[in-house]
Amino acid sequence: MFLRLTRGHCAVTRCGVALTLVFIGPAFTGCERPEPPPVAYAGPTLACGDLGLARTVEAQPNGYVVLDETPSQGRFPARLAVVRLDKPNPLFVCDDPLFAAERGWEIATLKEEEATIWNTLLKTVPRVQAVAVMDRSATVSPDCDLKQVIESVRRLGTELCLIYGPRMVPDDCAGLAGVIVDAATGQYVAYVQSQAGAIDFEPPRPDRSKYDRSHQDVNYLAARRFERQVRNCVLDLIGRDQPPVVTQPSPWRDSQELRLPPDSVPVYIVPNHRMGE
Repeated sequence: MFLRLTRGHCAVTRCGVALTLVFIGPAFTGCERPEPPPVAYAGPTLACGDLGLARTVEAQPNGYVVLDETPSQGRFPARLAVVRLDKPNPLFVCDDPLFAAERGWEIATLKEEEATIWNTLLKTVPRVQAVAVMDRSATVSPDCDLKQVIESVRRLGTELCLIYGPRMVPDDCAGLAGVIVDAATGQYVAYVQSQAGAIDFEPPRPDRSKYDRSHQDVNYLAARRFERQVRNCVLDLIGRDQPPVVTQPSPWRDSQELRLPPDSVPVYIVPNHRMGE
């Protein structure tokens, strides 16, 4: 008896009788299992108090609410600062061995591609002079409170500040929420939020790589929706704003002390002539 191996099968010959053993392996049909969509964010979410709000703001899942209904005057043109809040891992290293500690919300440093989207979001709106994206080094400490964040924005000469982060949404969804604050007065101007789920998946983009799954990434979709709502909100605020008063009342008209007496004689000054000529 001897054994002869060939590719794909094994032939066994004994006493002139050839037996063929066929190995059955997995069938390759050329179809690949589609990868599941990216997982939705499931970390800590902002509460109303984290944004400095005394109560919940009723708004559409993708929408905004103007909190200050009083028409503004001279608020625009203005610059907008963008602050993303994040809650890092509570495990961190210090002089002692590794230990756990409760850490609050901190200013996050956005990825370059995310910051670029904010920088170009309002570039076609002339009354928004600039959009500045703040990072962890913009304040004395990244875990500062909202009051210190607004003070840092004010020192940079920026009039408006957007403070935002992840919000609570249904399972398998992602969402963002934020407030727009007047840095000069600390007054809350507007509230903005967004949400995206599996129902919001988009068709794949023909100009993107086949490995690009952003059209099925609820985190990506919620972020783009939030940016659009911020843009719509800023345009609404611009429409509500009145131009600043440029001319001031003349003191000569309103002051009795500076008003000329009715019997005064006009004085004419002629150049190149001496007095009395």
